[in-house]
Formats: sequence, C-alpha cells, structure tokens
Amino acid sequence: MTTVFTVTGICLLAIYSVYFLLNRKISKILNSEKILSRVDDEVNGLILELNQTAERNILLIEDRIKKLNRLIKESDKSIMLLNKQFDRQKIEPIQYNHLSKMRNFISPEDESVKDVVENDENLSDKDRILELSNKGFSSDVIAAKTGSSIGEVDLIITLNSRKG
Repeated sequence: MTTVFTVTGICLLAIYSVYFLLNRKISKILNSEKILSRVDDEVNGLILELNQTAERNILLIEDRIKKLNRLIKESDKSIMLLNKQFDRQKIEPIQYNHLSKMRNFISPEDESVKDVVENDENLSDKDRILELSNKGFSSDVIAAKTGSSIGEVDLIITLNSRKG
C-alpha cells in the first residue's frame, strides 16, 4: 500500500507541476499587457502606413491642381487673344468705312472710270481692281467704284505686285 501511496503521490506531484507549467505558459500567452502591446504596435504600424498613403495622395492631388491651374491660365490667355482678334475683326470694317468717308473720292460716276468698268462686267472684283490699278486709277477711286474698302484694294494691288 505504501507503493500505492507513493505512486499516487508522484502522480499528484506530476499533475501539480504540469498544472503550474501550463498555467504559467497560458498566463504568459494571455498576458493582457503583451496583447495590448502587440495590438498597439499593429495599430501604430497601420496609422503610419495610412499617413504615408494619405501624404502621397495629397502630393499627387496638389500636382494635378498645379497642372490644371497652368492649363487654365494658358486657356485664359488664348481666349483673351481670340477675343481681341474677334473684336479687331469687328472694328476693322468700321475703321475702313470711316476712313473712306473722311477721304474725298473722285466720284465713281466720273466718265473715265465709268467707261473702263462698263467694259469689264464679266471680271471678278479682284480682276477689276487690278485692271483699274493698271490703268492708273487711285485706290480711292477703285474702292468707290468696286464697292470694296480701300484696305482691300491696297491689299490686292500689293499682293499682285509681289507675285509679278
């Protein structure tokens, strides 16, 4: 019986020591401070990654905004230039008409001009202008007879003289 007690005592001692060892290991694994520390490290790592990603995205957006602002400025300049050109095209006929009213023209009813133009009814305006110019009539008279502006007449004569 003593052997039974001895064996029983050894078994109890073994069970007790296994219990303490397992209890220690389980308490180490489930230690709340370690768990909190690991969770805290993971959260800090995630926050760091999020901050880096957000910063990169902000830099990309700022770069795109700069590009868009540059494109808007270029577009505004182009629009201003187009508006100036459009306004200039509106004003030019008014200026030429004003200039033609200010100058004293030889009357288009002048007989010498009438004779020359009546023979040339089949010619285009350009050809009529060039023919009258070749016959020695001034730009004023040619403009009055053909119904063109002085600027148009001068331009046609100048371009034709450059070709020849």
